[in-house]
Amino acid sequence: MAQSVRRHHRRPKPPPDIISTVTVDDETLTVHTEDGGKKLGRVVTRIRRKGQVILRLEADYWDMVHEPDFFTRLDDLMERLHESALAQCWSRKGGAASEKTSYLDESAEHLKQGRTEAAVRVLRNAVERFAKDPFLLSQYGSVLALAGRGSEEGINLCREAIRRLEEQMPLGARYFRPAFYLNLGRAHLAARDKAEALKAFTAGLDADPGYGELLWEVGKLGRRKRPVVPFLKRDNPINKYLGLLPRMGVRRRRRRTAAL
Repeated sequence: MAQSVRRHHRRPKPPPDIISTVTVDDETLTVHTEDGGKKLGRVVTRIRRKGQVILRLEADYWDMVHEPDFFTRLDDLMERLHESALAQCWSRKGGAASEKTSYLDESAEHLKQGRTEAAVRVLRNAVERFAKDPFLLSQYGSVLALAGRGSEEGINLCREAIRRLEEQMPLGARYFRPAFYLNLGRAHLAARDKAEALKAFTAGLDADPGYGELLWEVGKLGRRKRPVVPFLKRDNPINKYLGLLPRMGVRRRRRRTAAL
């Protein structure tokens, strides 16, 4: 009787550790992710502040040890756990975090009541208080454009916020990109630039295809109809003429009906 034998896939060397340094509210945190080895069968991430471990995350991988693509999946697991830890660094609760939340809640309430100028003032104070925070900057840029007090400035602030996000959190940025591109897209909409808004919303959906607010915004924009002749450009005179025919036909029928 033939016996099945599980082959262990050897790797020339263990996966490299992933180490990031993050500054949140002038507090420096070190995030270190490493493979505990097949003996433990888990990946471990530790967040340290001044050398002290303040948070530990783990993820088991026993169920995929014998898979042919094990090492690829292990690398992906390490990266995802590391990104999750980075996200938790940014969402750490504390006095500063509570203050930021208070600014955001107050501005959201003003917007809900249609008081955009008041929302702008609140977020301007927040940005002045926390100058390094990309989240507040992104929200401020979007609301500034919405208030009609400088759409171009608002767009630039949203873009600067994305740049800061990528710079401050290169591995964990994808968790937050949807919200940042949502703000950028809304700023473009305030400037009546639907094409750029759609680009921003699409970039956000690339990071999270199920992000509800992005899907809603894209749905509002609607989809452009396909050209009548697909192999010709949309602005080709033939497509433009053929696209007008149905509407011309409707007008003729209406006139004919009116005459009867």
